[in-house]
Amino acid sequence: MLQEEECPGKYFTPGTEYPVFTPYNEEKAAAQLQQFLEQQQS
Repeated sequence: MLQEEECPGKYFTPGTEYPVFTPYNEEKAAAQLQQFLEQQQS
């Protein structure tokens, strides 16, 4: 059962590009999150 889950072919189509989201160049989002967290502590 675990071997079947480790097979990427079950979840991905070969040759297809999938977006990868990273925190790079997301300074505005980080600032908004920081502001939100500070508001929650008040």
